[in-house]
Amino acid sequence: LAYLFSCFTGLRISDVRVISYDNIINRQLVFRPKKTPQKLVSIPILEDVYKIIEQIPKHPISNKIFWGLPSTSHAINIHLKEWAKIANLNNHRAITFHTSRHTFATIGLTYGIDLYTMKELLAHSKIEMTMVYGKIKRQKKEEEILKCMQVANKETAFIYNDFIKNATALEDIHSNIKDTIIQQYKAD
Repeated sequence: LAYLFSCFTGLRISDVRVISYDNIINRQLVFRPKKTPQKLVSIPILEDVYKIIEQIPKHPISNKIFWGLPSTSHAINIHLKEWAKIANLNNHRAITFHTSRHTFATIGLTYGIDLYTMKELLAHSKIEMTMVYGKIKRQKKEEEILKCMQVANKETAFIYNDFIKNATALEDIHSNIKDTIIQQYKAD
């Protein structure tokens, strides 16, 4: 469950180990990451995260959410690889706890979270660190270009329509002036 929790929150294993119920404030997960304690991170909690938390039995003394995890990251990764193998995942050897963080970032970026916001959610100190997660597929790039083109086409159509209206108005003015001059010339 800790792995799924991290898929929805982007937390590092070091933070998942210490996160407690006290860190849940107004539907936000608010904490100082172990790796960058100078930052205060606030992550909105989705319903799926609440469902995960509800499945975890509360410790009788500790207020930590994930209190029964193996003591090392290596031990957690061994369990993950075993579960991935049982689930017949093709690349089960590549799974580590950190891939949950990668999943969070990749899905978020693919569905429109901007790099700066993702940087803040992941508590990165530099945007370059976040850009590693931004391996956005060719299709996503094409979709973004199409969005720009649609906006540009709307702008171009608006400008063109304005131009036509103004040109028509100028033609009408020009025609009126011409008629006025001709009438005055005939009157003289």
